[in-house]
Amino acid sequence: MNIIEYVKSFFAKKKKIRKTQTELILEHLQMDRPLNSMIAKELYNCKHLRSRIYDLKKKGYKIHDEKVNLNGRSITHYSL
Repeated sequence: MNIIEYVKSFFAKKKKIRKTQTELILEHLQMDRPLNSMIAKELYNCKHLRSRIYDLKKKGYKIHDEKVNLNGRSITHYSL
């Protein structure tokens, strides 16, 4: 095995197929599980859920939102 083949095989092993936050959020919603910013941050390290929801809406997904009060704070729950 020459050096080029070695380097290619090394990086091929290192590559992990990672899903984007948008893909993870879509999968979460498709399992009929509601999502809010606290859950998104905890599960998917997503600090800007509203932006990911916007991205999904731009792709044509019909996402519903419902504002609820939780301990005096307004939280938006998203669902498909």
